[in-house]
Amino acid sequence: MAGSSRPAGGQGGGNSWAFRGGGRDEPGYFAELFGLLETRHGLPRGRILMAGFSAGGFMTSYLACAEPGIVRGFAPVSGGFWRPLPEACAGPVRLFHTHGWGDMTVPLEGRYLRNGTLAQGDIFAGLELWRQANACAAMRN
Repeated sequence: MAGSSRPAGGQGGGNSWAFRGGGRDEPGYFAELFGLLETRHGLPRGRILMAGFSAGGFMTSYLACAEPGIVRGFAPVSGGFWRPLPEACAGPVRLFHTHGWGDMTVPLEGRYLRNGTLAQGDIFAGLELWRQANACAAMRN
């Protein structure tokens, strides 16, 4: 549907999201995709909730961080940010984040992969980014 912004190659050889760089313009891909959904199928961006699980949850988080107004809202499931985490996210963002306490695929505290060359970020540190982007009050005691 929206193939022109997503060339083959880059991170994952074309088989995974390039949310940490890698030569592809993922926000551009999604902008094109959401635009086509509206023009071809009458689905306005203001009615889209982007969700994803695991790697899709990471992509959802990165797009929400970079382009919070691109769709109505975001719902990452067991996904967050890779280390190093973004310094800040644009906001405000409509976000529902859900994560299992015992998740071993994307543990809440993060983990190292590929012999330590990749590191999933701490989910609670990512939630702090969302609190800052949405100008939320400090955590309660």
